[in-house]
Amino acid sequence: MWFKNIFIYRLPENCAITAEALQEKLARKPLMPCSGLDKQSRGWVSCRNDDRLVHVANKHILFALGVEQKLLPASIINR
Repeated sequence: MWFKNIFIYRLPENCAITAEALQEKLARKPLMPCSGLDKQSRGWVSCRNDDRLVHVANKHILFALGVEQKLLPASIINR
C-alpha cells in the first residue's frame, strides 16, 4: 500500500489504548460504498490486504482511513 497522505503522531508513554481495543473501535466504522445521494464516504480500511484494520510492528501502530468519492460524468459537468 502506498500512501497519498500520511500523518504521524507520537502518543504519550502512558497511553493506555491497546491494538485490540483500537481494532474494535475502528471496526465500528468501516469504509462503505457511497449510497444513492452521498457524494463521499469515509471509513477505516485494512492497510495490509487482510481482515485486520490495525497493524502492529514493534511499538508502532498503523491504521488507514479510506475515502470513496463519486465522480460525475463529463456530460453532467459540462451542462
